[in-house]
Amino acid sequence: MTPDAGWFALWEGHPGLPTRWDALARLQLPERAYLLFRASVAKVVELAVETEYLGHSHEAHGHDYAEAGRAAGRVRSPNLWWPDARSWVVGTDIDGDDTLIAGSNAAVEAILARPDLVARTVTAEDQLTERT
Repeated sequence: MTPDAGWFALWEGHPGLPTRWDALARLQLPERAYLLFRASVAKVVELAVETEYLGHSHEAHGHDYAEAGRAAGRVRSPNLWWPDARSWVVGTDIDGDDTLIAGSNAAVEAILARPDLVARTVTAEDQLTERT
């Protein structure tokens, strides 16, 4: 296993995805299928910006769209991503407002300690919201 190698799953129903991705492997979960990508987990920001950029015309927005989107926080992140070691996982549902992270107690404590993140612990009994 490569320490920083990981997997990214992007819902296959996003508009504007390139046809060259049709041949990618799929992760089939009970309610949705996801395209699978393999890359360094450090590449998550690049992949997020690329997928958002793909849904827009390069001619209409120019090549600065990706930078402008990143600066404005308009990026479409992978819906699921995790390292080869499977020591943590990040998940953002298509219909939800929350991103969930599961990992070791140390990883969770490190996230909760970050003043620049809005984070809290959740339990199986917590209700998550849907986008309206």
